[in-house]
Amino acid sequence: MSKKMKIVLYVVLMTLFVVYLFFSNSIVEHIFKIKQEDYLTLSPISFSSIPNVTTPMVYIDSASYSGDITESFFVKGWGFCETSSDNSNKSINAVFKDTSSDKAYICRANAQIRDDVYNAFCDTKNIYNDINGIYAKFPTYIMPIGDYELYINVEESETD
Repeated sequence: MSKKMKIVLYVVLMTLFVVYLFFSNSIVEHIFKIKQEDYLTLSPISFSSIPNVTTPMVYIDSASYSGDITESFFVKGWGFCETSSDNSNKSINAVFKDTSSDKAYICRANAQIRDDVYNAFCDTKNIYNDINGIYAKFPTYIMPIGDYELYINVEESETD
């Protein structure tokens, strides 16, 4: 192999390496078929800024850390506040509060239908409808390493 070919090969390999560095996240997402829409938004928030008007009834069916390449965390459960108001814009969110500060991370989730929860409480509580479930899957790699407490935040309506 001539000296000129070695230089060309070296330049091509270095160019491919630099391109890989710029697009490594996209390449890994493509190889492992990770879709951004599979994950819900995880955003930092001040824990004290979360309104606490009423106390919700909540239950976490399961919470687990997968330890995969995106360090995914899964939360499945339900929650509701007693209300008779229309809650068509209801949201149930997972909140991770850092135990050493006021910093928290909120995972905004869409409320899911849970007939079992509605049927269990419809006679004894003022529950509006069967949209009470939470299923959240999100990557935790943006969270600093630390100890976190898991909270469920339920936003039924403007008042609850």
